Parts: sequence; structure tokens; C-alpha cells
Amino acid sequence: LRFNMRADVGNAPWYAIQVERTGAPSNGSNRDVKFMRIYQDADEDDLLDTGKDRAISSPKAKLTSDILDTAVAPFAVGNVDVSSFPFSGYLWMDNKELMAYTKVNNSSITITARSQRLGDNLTAAVSHSSGITFEKVDVFDQNSEASRLATIYITTQTIESGKEKTYFLTYDIGNEAKDQNSVGIKISDRGW
Repeated sequence: LRFNMRADVGNAPWYAIQVERTGAPSNGSNRDVKFMRIYQDADEDDLLDTGKDRAISSPKAKLTSDILDTAVAPFAVGNVDVSSFPFSGYLWMDNKELMAYTKVNNSSITITARSQRLGDNLTAAVSHSSGITFEKVDVFDQNSEASRLATIYITTQTIESGKEKTYFLTYDIGNEAKDQNSVGIKISDRGW
């Protein structure tokens, strides 16, 4: 999904955007979508190039200490640069485990839940070694189909008055996406 943003009067900070899942039959399933990401069109060519365009919703960091598979949430993870992470959300730890977190400060987070559902199954609680990369990710509610809305928190952007910027919203198809389902994402309200 390609979209443009600009402020009508003065500059405005942008922290998040709400999106709605669409699809068929009967709007598909939240589990048909894995992760959503927003990119800023850095080279202003109106084409998404993940090598050049900047991901503004999925910051990454490196783990500075081990997390054992037996660690029970909640627990603190410190000495990591999470300055560009929002106050809470989900982490995709080493491409293996989905965790929920809360940011304590710019160098510390608390893991509030482990082994979160992604698709039809819970991700396994596994050990993670110091030095691995983790990414903040955005997902639709994987436990309930009742809500087709998701809020994507981004690294704060300044939307400039009169200057339009182009962004791209991408999503991964879920590993257990249902055959014959179609899926899409829309921004239903300009106020979102």
C-alpha cells in the first residue's frame, strides 16, 4: 500500500497509524497476515526498495545477554539500544519467537510475555544467545478474529507543512494463511 502524508498547517509529529485488514471470504483471517512494516520512500522515486527505503516501524537491536528457554516472563533485558522502539509491542526474537515487551527506558525493556501465537500455533520458547538480532514487529490480533484493526507504532516522524512524503505499508502472508482467502490492508479513516 503506497500512501502520502503532509501537514496542512505547521509541522506535526507522527507516532502511529491504524490499519484495517480486509479480504474474502468474510474478511479473511487475522492469521493470514504475519508482520506489517512501514517504509519511508527515502530516494523519492515512488518505488519500494527495501535496500534503500527506510523501515520506520520495525527497528532492530542486538541482544546483549542470553535469554534461556526456561526464563519466565516478566523479566528485564538491559544494555540494549531501544531508543527507536515504541513504549510497548511485539518482538520477533532471532526469527524464532514472538514476545511481548514494554519499554522501560532507551536501554532497557521488560519481556512481559513469551511464546506468543503467530498463525495457528504458539511460537516456541527457545534460548536466545547474546548478539542475536531482534526486531519490533506489528501483527493483527492472533488470538481473536473480532478485531480487524491494528495500530502500527513507528519511529517518530515529522510531517512537514506543505511537503508531501511517500510511505509504503507492506505485509507478509502468514505461514498458515488459508487457501482461497484473499487479504488486504486499508486505511479507512484519514484521522487514523
